[in-house]
Amino acid sequence: AAVVATIDAAVDVTDAPAAAGAAPDAAPAAGAAAALLPPIPPTVPVHRFPGPSDPTLQKEVAAALWSMARDHPLNQAAIAQAGAVKPLVALLHGVALAHRDAAGALWALASAADNQRLIASHGGIAPLVALTRAGDPATQETSAGALHRLALTLPENRVEIADAGGVAALVNLFRDESTPLAKTEAVGALSCLVTKSPVNCSAVSRALVGMLGAEASSALTKEHVTK
Repeated sequence: AAVVATIDAAVDVTDAPAAAGAAPDAAPAAGAAAALLPPIPPTVPVHRFPGPSDPTLQKEVAAALWSMARDHPLNQAAIAQAGAVKPLVALLHGVALAHRDAAGALWALASAADNQRLIASHGGIAPLVALTRAGDPATQETSAGALHRLALTLPENRVEIADAGGVAALVNLFRDESTPLAKTEAVGALSCLVTKSPVNCSAVSRALVGMLGAEASSALTKEHVTK
C-alpha cells in the first residue's frame, strides 16, 4: 500500500478522464524476485506522501507495481484494492518516461477479470489505445499487451477498444518498425476483438486489407498481415 501511496502522491489523478494473452515477459528484472514475496496485506491503510511530481519516481513506482503484480493473483487483487488503478491510468496521460511501466502494471493487473472491469471504469482503455498508436516501441508492447488482456473475457471492453480506434492502432503494429512482442500482442488483441463480434470482424478485415493494398507497406509488413 505504501508503494501505491507513493505513486498516488507523485501523480495528480484529479484530471484523469472518466470512463467512457501472453504474460508480460518484458516486466522489469525485479519481477522474478517479487513473485517470491508474500502477498501485499490488503487492509494496510494508504497514506499520502506529500511532494512534487517526479517523473523518475513515477516510473520506478509503476515498475515496482508491475513486478509485484506479475503472475501473482493475490498481489493483483491487493494492489487494486489499495487504489493503484486510478493513478496508473493517470500516468498514461503524463510524462512519456512512465508510460511503459504504467501500461505494464495495468497489463499485469488485468490478469484478473475484476481488474479488467476496474481499469475500464477508470478510463484506461482510450489512453492505452493512444499509446499503442503513438508510443515508443517499448510502450507499444506493454499497451498492446494490456489491451490484449482487457479484451480477453469482457465483451464490453472489446466494444470500447474498437470504439476508441483500437483496431487501426493494433493493425498498425504489423509494420516493420514494431517489435516482435508488440506484433504478438497485437495478434492476440485482434483475435479477442473479433470474438462473437461481426462488427469488429469486419473492421479488422478492412484494416488488414487496407494495409495489404497500401503502397507504403513493405513486403515484410504484408507477410505479417497475411499470417
